[in-house]
Formats: sequence, structure tokens, C-alpha cells
Amino acid sequence: MKVTFVYPRFEKFLESVSKMEAESKFFTVGKFTCPPSLGIPILASLTPPDVETAFVDDNAGEKIDFSDGTDLYAVNCFTPQGTRALEIARECRAAGKTVVMGGMFPSFMADECLKVADAVCVGEGEYTWPELLADFRRGALKRVYKASKPADMSEMPEPRGDIFYGKQCYDWDEDLIQLTRGCPYGCAMCIIPAHMGSRMRFKPVEMAVAEIKNMRHQNVYLTDDSLFFPQKAVREYAERFFDAVGGLGRKFFVSSTMALNSDEAFFARAAAAGVKNFYCTLNVDPASIAIMRGDDSGLGRLGEFVDMLRTMGISFFASFGLGRDWDGEGVSDRVLEICSRARITMSEFFIFSPYPGSPHWRRLESQNRITSREWRKYNGAHVVFEPAKMSAQRLREEFVNCWKGFYEMNQSRNLAQMEPSVWCGEELKVSKRLEARGVGREAAVTGIGIVSPLGCSQGETLAALKEGRDGIGPSAKLDLSPFASKICAEAKGFDPSGRMSPAELAEYTDPFIRMAVCAARAAVEDSGADLSAYAGRIGYVLATCNAGLNSGEAEYRQKYGEAVEFDRHVSAQSEFYALQKALVSALGFGGECWMVNTACSGSTAAIGLAQTLVESGRCDIVVTGGADALALSNFAGFSAIKVVSPEKIAPFSTPEGMNIGEGAAFWVVENLGKALLRSAECKCKIIGHATTADAHHPTQPDPRGDGVYRTLRDAAADAGVSAGDLGCINAHGSGTSANDRAESKGIKKFLGETAVPVTSTKSYMGHCMGATGILEATCQVLSMNADFVPPTLRNSGRRAGCEISALAEPLHKKYDCFISANYAFGGNNAAVVISKRDFISKKPARDYGAEIAITGLGVVSPLGTTLAENVEALAEGSCAVSKIGRFECAHMGGLVPPLNPRTLDRRVDFSGMNNISLYSTLAAKRALDGAGAALSRSKSEKIAITAAISRGSSESRHMDAVFSNPDRRGDVGCFSNVTANSTAGWVSKALDIKGPNITLTPGPNGGLQAVGYSLDVLRERRAEMAVAFAADELYAQQMAGYGKIGNLYSGEEEADFRLRFGDPFKTVYGEGACALVLEARAAAESRGAQTYGTVLSFASYEEPGEFADANLKGEGLGIAVEQSLSRAGLGAGEIDLIVWSPRGDAQDEKVLRLRRGLFPRAGIVTNVFNTGYVESVSAISALAEVLYCLKNGIALWRQRTGLAEIDGAPLPDSPKNILCMASSHVGNNFSLVCRV
Repeated sequence: MKVTFVYPRFEKFLESVSKMEAESKFFTVGKFTCPPSLGIPILASLTPPDVETAFVDDNAGEKIDFSDGTDLYAVNCFTPQGTRALEIARECRAAGKTVVMGGMFPSFMADECLKVADAVCVGEGEYTWPELLADFRRGALKRVYKASKPADMSEMPEPRGDIFYGKQCYDWDEDLIQLTRGCPYGCAMCIIPAHMGSRMRFKPVEMAVAEIKNMRHQNVYLTDDSLFFPQKAVREYAERFFDAVGGLGRKFFVSSTMALNSDEAFFARAAAAGVKNFYCTLNVDPASIAIMRGDDSGLGRLGEFVDMLRTMGISFFASFGLGRDWDGEGVSDRVLEICSRARITMSEFFIFSPYPGSPHWRRLESQNRITSREWRKYNGAHVVFEPAKMSAQRLREEFVNCWKGFYEMNQSRNLAQMEPSVWCGEELKVSKRLEARGVGREAAVTGIGIVSPLGCSQGETLAALKEGRDGIGPSAKLDLSPFASKICAEAKGFDPSGRMSPAELAEYTDPFIRMAVCAARAAVEDSGADLSAYAGRIGYVLATCNAGLNSGEAEYRQKYGEAVEFDRHVSAQSEFYALQKALVSALGFGGECWMVNTACSGSTAAIGLAQTLVESGRCDIVVTGGADALALSNFAGFSAIKVVSPEKIAPFSTPEGMNIGEGAAFWVVENLGKALLRSAECKCKIIGHATTADAHHPTQPDPRGDGVYRTLRDAAADAGVSAGDLGCINAHGSGTSANDRAESKGIKKFLGETAVPVTSTKSYMGHCMGATGILEATCQVLSMNADFVPPTLRNSGRRAGCEISALAEPLHKKYDCFISANYAFGGNNAAVVISKRDFISKKPARDYGAEIAITGLGVVSPLGTTLAENVEALAEGSCAVSKIGRFECAHMGGLVPPLNPRTLDRRVDFSGMNNISLYSTLAAKRALDGAGAALSRSKSEKIAITAAISRGSSESRHMDAVFSNPDRRGDVGCFSNVTANSTAGWVSKALDIKGPNITLTPGPNGGLQAVGYSLDVLRERRAEMAVAFAADELYAQQMAGYGKIGNLYSGEEEADFRLRFGDPFKTVYGEGACALVLEARAAAESRGAQTYGTVLSFASYEEPGEFADANLKGEGLGIAVEQSLSRAGLGAGEIDLIVWSPRGDAQDEKVLRLRRGLFPRAGIVTNVFNTGYVESVSAISALAEVLYCLKNGIALWRQRTGLAEIDGAPLPDSPKNILCMASSHVGNNFSLVCRV
């Protein structure tokens, strides 16, 4: 015998309300997303084991198969399912099948059901269902089965929840349990007393606990409205239940009315047991009815109750019944007032339907006020009776007004709170509906801080944009008398003392750090985020072009006789990586930290990387932004190349030329789901980004605009948008002739025939260098949220050679997304796509778990320019540290011997390159050759470049030219190479590589981070192959500066370079480059490429601390290593070999302590004492050399650290898992895990 249970379809609250189409997609409430009622699993548990059972959920779209051998169909339903239930019964009869009906609806409409069914069960089924089955078996089915007595809950079998679990169509994640039956109250709408009696019965607590333990889901819905009644017996039972389930780890959804026991201690007990959602029906009991009718004191008590629950971690879920006889026109206003004043952020609204069997039905039927018996309309969304004080149409309008008004009240800040809490372990999650929309991984901007020429707040900036007021004018900071242009864009009114203490102002004297710290703190404050709640999940992505250039100038001012201070503190502020330690320390929380320096596109690229950190799941919150301050040498450089305008900038119009500005902007970027859960305001989302390379010229863009076009194309594709979706393009619009011409061509090609307004906010703020991207994106976000596009100021018509016209007048319109793009020296391009929170696009797939293989290696060092030369020299124990002869210097170092470009690779044009670019290009080319990568135009866009630079190219010729003469005339040739990204530009040009391109300047050991970034590029499928390289060169002023601040060993200590722990800063420097080629392992195998190993994971951690201190604690290194091992799925005991990059000072004790504690049996390898300490390179080059040895069966080289426990220890012949870890005095810590 086979029985099939059928659960009929019914309309949800909002499905049939056309006026709610826009809002309904955001509501789970009102859609009955919980599993079907307990009736079917209870009946299934009462079915004898020799009877086969099946379940069809018509509500989920399942079809009845009348050929599957079913003997008896059992239809279980409540009133809104009545119409469909009767249809199903007819279908069964028509198919010649026996059908019976039971549940709430058939119990009170038995006569109607018997017209189409063979039998009806009335009331509880514990006794009638077994009787019905026995009768059916012997062919004696009766028409009506009615329970003779209430069911004994202590004798009930456990409901068969498994009948639900096998359903592929279900996406709910909660179970149901019924603890009580019967109810002493006679609420108008309720049919429980008539169906189950007025005497309450309780399931024994031990039975309930056993049942809950067997449930699949953590979230459990208690179907009882009575558990919070004030009667003594109910309270005592509830207390026993809460005490018993407290240790089960379940999260409970409970329900009641306001006729309840509101004792704080009782609810604290419930909260401790795991109660997380409290559903409360209003306008049904005396207390809530009084509130609906104007009882403001009762409303106050309701608000206090909601607040009390919130402090306990319980969400209050209101359910307002509308259409009671006292409800008149305007009832929706009162409902929304109650929600507002009681601080209710989750609610549903229903029309008070008169269910058959309820007191409400009997009264209205006796008054002839029932207007419809179309049972599908009894779902709380239709008016099926004559209201007392308004028309049926008006009641329906009041119902819709409640939904729409409540959405408007809460959608901005409380979208996630508008739905019941869902828990996964101890983590609160957004609802499945929001998760399905992607909010669980989307990157939302919740805080903005700005220091700009337009003002130092969002309000001031927006006001300037609306008024068309720029911030460009005569300089109060710089003496511009030697230059043709006397104007710039200063951050006027910036006062750091408002957000920095006197001690901090004394510590951070460079204006770029001050602006960054203040903007970042403003952003965090604006977001409302408590960073301490995100420990271990915080990220930082920072950007600059010039970094602490004002501090760096002090070295040259002092050199030419000015009385300025230049010490370790000033020197530290001048470094490209200065901002990371300063900002992390200022905010007080360590985390994964990235320092981007692609010059003028840097902060745009940083925004994109912040998106990656959130969407990949590595960080829940990211502080991202950029900063640059006006500096004389920067102004002199741009003046020397003749691109600075003496008049105010007019992008794409006349006059041509740029104005130089300064400022900082920071965003707090969060996982949107988590932001919604804490009711944060989402100012916008980052939905796409791209970086590309022109591969054309050190300073000039590709005149065809090809790089511009590809950048816009790739960013739009990454966001899943087309040109037609864009409200505007915020263009780079530098104002210079070459840039504006090229950009206009690229924009025109991207847009085609689509009309999209183009504007440039540089017309307001000038060119703010590395901060310009995020400053401009911030201006556009503020404008988008204010429903306008700001015009390009001083637009007097299209300039000759430009192929687009910039927006000349304010454009007032609503729009949902825009692109903001920037293009920099070195051909570094970046664009981001920003949208409003509710904008939905189809984004490309990511594969953050993809295996990434290393297929190519290249090393240029003082030991040689090939891996074979380097490994041979290491095996011989060679040391290339010697007296420096290339330039005047009293110290020793590891210098690369002079190279003749003509003999290196005749296929590559090395002309015009400085040393660092020559080293990098050679290392990258040899790595690509070793990987068997065929470079061609068709492949050029599919290869990425990730560069890591510590000091970068020598700036000395330019700085000497500026500060040695009163005319401040810069050096044109040198200035084009002073940006950190110039090296990556040279590499991309020489090798014709046009794919994603970024330069990172995290300081020492940055090569490891370059590999980490490449992992993301490949896993996000932005490129098919990535070249990760690191490079550094030594030059005279660098060594002089390091000597002055005490960073260099001298005498015997540098001649015998080895581990010494007496000083925290001293070392012997070297130079060189190393490149790794990475690609998806599957792709490498498909083309038959050799692989040196697989990169399993990367992690980084920046430690907060005193800015110029030595950072000797080592806690951050431990965190980075722990994270990388976790991501790799390895334990510490599985590491066979450690690669490190010691400085030869006290810093190295951090690594050695960690090794002794976690990896005592692992070998440890470095090349530093053979080559000198090459800041960005040593860690990655040692790794490359190890991989080369292992691939070619070469024994690892003998160590020369001077420490017996290392130098005398045997090294493994065939290590499987390699950990490359590094730490430094600047607070950065890196850990990379490879498998050979």
C-alpha cells in the first residue's frame, strides 16, 4: 500500500499585489518561506511502517504522478489553500484515485470538501488517521473521521522531518516543532480553540529536547503562540524548556501576542536558550488593540519591550492585522507611527481575514458581511468581507500603504532587519533572499572621509559641486614664483588637530600622512563600524603617488644648505610604504594591508582591490583610500615637462594644461550582508574594476586611446554592465593635450552610439596625484546620491583633437551606476564601476579556490643574470657583497655587475631604461621564456604584471636640479621615472604586455605580496597568466640617507655580513630583480608547461605600533603564518622547508622564534648573506632559487648565516610543502605557502 501526502499551493501575501512589485523583491516576510506545516510529518509518523509514503509539495511546483502506484492521496491544507486543495481532490477523483482531506480548512468546511473527497478528517489526526488507514485497507472507508478526544502529547511519535529533507526544491533552513496544543483564549481570528480545545496540553520537555537534537537545521521555529502566556503553568513549562535546550546550539523563532509575560528575567532566560526572533501579532489582544486605537502610554511600553529584546539579541517581528471594526481610513498612518515610535524594523501586514471556524468568521457571517468564498483570497492580502469603517478598496489601499511606507522607512538602514534573523553557528547571516541577490559577498561603501580643495567634509564637497565652485587658486603653501603657473588646488581649511592628538601631530609631520589619517578616521566614524568587532577580518588598501615627498625633500634641502631636520623619523615618512604603518597604527587595528602605487591611477586601483578583498571573503571590512600633498619638487617636475596650465583647468576644452592639487579620501568598504545586519547606511557598491597597461611610453598615453578603451571595456564587463546602464563617466580629464586626446578617443570607442554624459571633476580640484581617483569617485558618489551629474567647469566647447564633449551644465537625473577612470604615467590605467545599493548586475564567475602553478622563474642578482648562474654561485658559497664602486659611497653592498643590453636579449628593446627597469625586464623576460609563454599581440591583453618596489628609481637628478638652483627647474628625463610604477611601465612596454598591471610598494619583502596579488588576478579570471616581479636598485643618495639614519653596517660587520641581533635596523643592502610566472594549473597542464610548484596560499598582516620603532614583537608574523597555513589546509608539522629573508639584525629573531616554536624540524634557507639584503626581492628570489634546485635535482646550498643551528643543519632533499615568511621593521608581515 502507498500513501502520497499532498500540500497544495497558495498565494503569498505579496505575490498578487502589483503595486508592491518594486518593493516585494526585498521582503521575505509575507512570503511564507518556512517549510510546510507539521501536519504532514505528523501524519507520516503515524503511518504504519509497512505503508509506503511519498510527499508532493504543490506549493513548490511539484506535480502529482498518478501512475506511480499511489493507492491513497491525503491532502492537508489550511484556508488559503482551500481553492487549490479542492482542485487537487477533483484531479485525484478524475484519475480514479481515492482522496482524503484533513487539516484546518477541511475541519470547518467538511461539507464542501466532501463534494470532491472520499473522506474528511475533522480535528486532530492522532487517533483518526490510523483508523482511516485501517478502514481503507479493508475497503470500509467512512465519509467523516472525527477525533473522540484530544491527543495526548506524551504519546505522540516524533514527526518525520525527513519527509521534507529530501526535497531539492526547498531552500529554507529551519525546522518546526510543536510544544503545546489548545488555547484558553478566544482571539477573533484564531481557530485553535475550536480545532484543538481550550485546555492546554504540553509535550514533555525531554521529548522536545530529543526531537530537537534529531533536527537537521540550527534554526528552529516554535509553532506555538502560547509559550509566552502569563499563566503559571505555561511559564513554568517554558522555563523548563528554555533551561533544557540552552546547550543545544539552536536558534529559536518564537511567537505570541501582547497578552504575554513580559518579565525581563524570563526573556533573558529565553535569550540564553537561543531565542533570536520574536513574532508578535498586533491588533488582536486588548493591549495592542488599545495601542492601535491611540493608547500612547501603551505604545511607549511596546517600544521599551522592543528595545529590551534588542539588547538581548532578539529581533522583534511585528505582524499587524488590518480591517478590524475600529480601523478606519488612515489606519496605515497609525501603524507606521507605531513602527517608527516603537523602533520596529521588521514587520508584516495582513488583512484580518475571517477564517472558517474562528469567532471572527461566525460574527461576520451572522452579519452577512462575508463577500467572497474564493478561499485562495483568504491569505491576508485580499478583502473578503465588508469593512465597518471604510470600503473594501480603501482597506486594500491601506494594506499596500503599510507595506510601501514601512519599506520606505527602513530600506535605507534596516533592510536586513526587515527579515527574520538567520544563524549559521554563532554568525548572524542575511536572509536567503538577500543572499540570493549576492549581498553576502558584495562590496558596500558605508563610510566616506574626505580632505579636498573643495572642503573637508562630504557636505562641503557636495555643496561645492552643486554650486559649480572650484578649489583652485593662488598657493599659500608653496613658493610658485619660479614657475609660469602660480595656481594650484590646496586643501584649504584643513586642520588636523580636530582628529589628531598633539602627540600624533608631533609624530606625523608630513602633510600627506596627516590628511590620510584624518580622512580615514572620518570614514570609519561615518560608517559607524566598531573595528574591534572585525579583529582578524580587517583589510587596508592604501594608495599614493608621491608619498611623503615633503619629508623626502628635506634630505635634499639639507644637502643644499637649508636648516631642516632629516632623521630616522623624517626618513620613515618619506618612504612609499610610510602610510601603511602610520594609518594602521592610527586606527589601532592590524590587518591585511596593501600599498598601491600606480601614480595617478593608484587610488582607483586600490578601490578595485578593496572589492576583491571583500568579495573573496578574506576581509569583512576594508579601509581604502589615497593621499598626496602638494610638494615643490612635484610641481617643478610637471612644470619641466610643460603640462601645467597658468589658468584654471578646462578638461577637453581650452585652455589646455593641468592644475596640481592635493587631498585625501578614504572609504570604509564592507561585506554588504554584514553591513546590512548592523543597519549601516550603504552609500554605494563597488561592482566592478579593471587595470590595464598601455605598453606605449613612460609618460605619454597611447595616442589611439586603446588603453582607455580596454580599461573601460574590462571594468564594465567585470561589473556586468553595458554602456547603456551608466549614468555617466567620470573621466580622468587631466586637461593636458595628449591625455585628453587619447582619453576622448577611448571613451568614444567604448560608448559607440550610446549617449552617456562625460564629466571631469578635476575641473574642481585639479590633479591630486595618487588621491585623485578616489577623490573623483567620491565626488561622483555624492552627486549620484543627490541625483545629479556635476558639469565640467569652464567648458567652452570641445578642444581640437578631442572626440567627445564634456558635460557643460549640471544634469539633474536619477541614475544607478557610473564608471570612474584614471590613467597614469607608465601607461597604468584603472577604472571602477560604482552603483547604488539596490542595483543588480550579472557579474562574471570567480574561482577563488583555483590552483595556481608557478611555470616560470627569472632572477637578476649580484651573483648573475640567470638562475643557473645564481644557483651555481650559491652552491660555491659565493658572496657578492663588496665595496661599492658605481657611485661614491663609503659602504659595501651587493651590486649587479654592469650589463650590456645588446648582449642580453636581442628581441627586447632595453633602450632608455634605468637600472631597476633593466633588471626587471630581463628577469620577467627570462621567466616568460622559461614558462614557454609565446608573447604576441593576441596574448598581450591576457597577461598581467604585478610589480613590487621598495625604493624605486633614483630621483636624485631631478631633486638635485630642483634644490640646487633658485629657478627650481626639474630634470625632464629623470622626472618621468621617479614614480614607483615607472618600472612596471618599462616592462610592459618592452614586452608588449597590456593586461592587468599594478605596482605595490609595501616595503621590504614586497615580492611575496606581488605573488599574492597575482593569485587574485588569476582566480578572478582577469588574466590567463601573471608575471609577478620585485626589483630594487642602489644609488648614491639612498645609501647616503640610510647611512645618515643608521641603517648600514660598516667596517668588519659589513665585510662579514651575517646574523647579528644587537641592532634593530642595520643591514647590508643589495639590488636586483626576480620574476615568477603564474597561471592556473589546469591551463598550464593543458599546454604542457613545466611547473615548479603550486602556490597554495598567501597572507599578510600589518602590525600597529609606534611609527619609527623597530617592530620587534613578532605577533603580526604569527598571524600571517597562521592564516596562510589555514588557507592552505596545512598544519605546522606539514611544513618541510622555510624560505626567509633576514636583514642581519634584531628583526630576524621574530622568524627564528616562530620557527623554533612551530617548525623545529623544518630546514631554513636564504640567499641574503650571498647577495646583500635586497628589500623587495630577497624573499621571492630565494624561493625561485629553491624551486629551480628542486626541479633540476640540485642540492640546496649551504647557509652562511653565522648561526650554527642553521648553517650546520641538513636541508631536505625533496621538501613537499614550503613556507616563505618574512617580517620587517615597517610592520609588514608576509607568508606564502607552496607545494612542490
